[in-house]
Amino acid sequence: MKLTVATRGSALALWQTEWVIQRLRERHGAGLEVEILTVRTQGDRVLNVPIARIGGKGIFVKEIEDALLSGAADFAVHSLKDMPAAQPPGLCIAAVPVREDPRDALVLPEVGIGCWVLGVRTDPTDPTDPTDPARTPNTQHPIPNTQYLNPLPLGSSVGTTSRRRSALLLHERPDLRIEMLRGNLDTRLHKLDIGQHDAIVLAAAGLRRLGFAHRISELLPVDHFVPCAGQGALAIESREDDSRVRKLLAPLEHPPTRGCVTAERAVLRRLEGNCHTPLGAHATLTEVQLQF
Repeated sequence: MKLTVATRGSALALWQTEWVIQRLRERHGAGLEVEILTVRTQGDRVLNVPIARIGGKGIFVKEIEDALLSGAADFAVHSLKDMPAAQPPGLCIAAVPVREDPRDALVLPEVGIGCWVLGVRTDPTDPTDPTDPARTPNTQHPIPNTQYLNPLPLGSSVGTTSRRRSALLLHERPDLRIEMLRGNLDTRLHKLDIGQHDAIVLAAAGLRRLGFAHRISELLPVDHFVPCAGQGALAIESREDDSRVRKLLAPLEHPPTRGCVTAERAVLRRLEGNCHTPLGAHATLTEVQLQF
C-alpha cells in the first residue's frame, strides 16, 4: 500500500510528518509505504512582513489543502494552530493525535557565542553600540511585581509576530519592547543567539519535538498566557469522501485531545478569530461525578 502525505518543508513540519508515518507503520505494518510531498506555502515564501499583513490564518495550509483536493496527496499533517476555524468543502480532519505541551515558552540566548544576554554584551568584539536607542530601556513603565518573566530586565526586547503573545506580554510587562520575529524555529533561535532580541517566545511543543527543550527558560502558565487554539496538537487532514485513507488514519485519533481542540476552535469560530486577533483559547478535560 502506498500513500502520499503533504506537508511543509520546515524541520518541525517534517519531524511531525515522520512521527505520524511512524505511528501509522506501528499500526499497519512496515509494508505501508508513505511518500512525503513537501509544499511551499505562502507563509514560507513571504518572511519579511508580519503574518497578519500577509493574510492571517490559512497562509500555512492553503497550498497543502490544494494538493489534497487535486489528488496529489492522500493526507496532510498540519500544526493544528495554523488551521483556520473552517475547512474547505470536501476536506476533514481525519485524526487528531495526542497533544504535546500546549504552553508558550520564554527562551533566552545561549551564553558564550557572542550575543547579548539580557541587554549585556557577552562578546567585547561585538560592534553593537550599547548606547543604541534601540537598546535603551523604556523607563516609563516600572517592572511590575509579577512571578512570571522575572529573568527579563526593564525594557527588554522580546521577539514574536503573534498578536496574542504581544498583548499578553505587554499586559504582564508593559515595559517590554515587542519586535517582529519570523522564520522557522532554528532561524528564530539563531536570531536570538546573535543578539537581535533579549528573549523570544515560542510554542513549547515545537521546542520539545525538535530536541530544544533545554532552551526553555520558563514555561508560561496557561492561566496568564492563554495558548493559541490548538497549540501543541497536530491535525491529520484528508478528503472527506476517501473512506480508505480515513480508516487508515483513524487509529491515531486521541479523543481527549480532539474534544479539547474542538472546544478551542469553536471559540475561534464564534469570535471570528484570525491572525489579526489577539485571541487565545485553552480547554482541559475535568472529571465529572454524577450524583443521583
